[in-house]
Amino acid sequence: MIRSILGLTLVYTLSTARADTLQPIIPQLTLSNYDELIDPEIPLIVDIYATWCEPCKKLEPHLESLEQEYGDKLTIVKLNREDPEYEPIMGRLGAETTEGLPVLIFKNNDQILNVPGYREEDRLRAIVQEYFSLS
Repeated sequence: MIRSILGLTLVYTLSTARADTLQPIIPQLTLSNYDELIDPEIPLIVDIYATWCEPCKKLEPHLESLEQEYGDKLTIVKLNREDPEYEPIMGRLGAETTEGLPVLIFKNNDQILNVPGYREEDRLRAIVQEYFSLS
């Protein structure tokens, strides 16, 4: 739709997509979807975050990029540190609970690596390639 206001031409579109039907690129891990999302044969990254955490928000597009690049070779899920299911899920993963944010948990079979703090996308990609032997 095109509209002119005060001599300026504005072009905008009206979206018919509904917010409640949009699927996030990286799914939220819960106890109810754990078995559906986690395959022990596929390498896993768990993004531990909080909604108020600014470094966590900065990390999200990097993880989405990795998901698009390695989606068939790697599973990436999100886990809210403030969720009541946090500790039971961490126990099920066999990982230690963490205090700082953000934290990425890399799990390859029974090997677990905690990567605390924000990482730029190229550094994160290098960790993924090295730890999971992906190229």
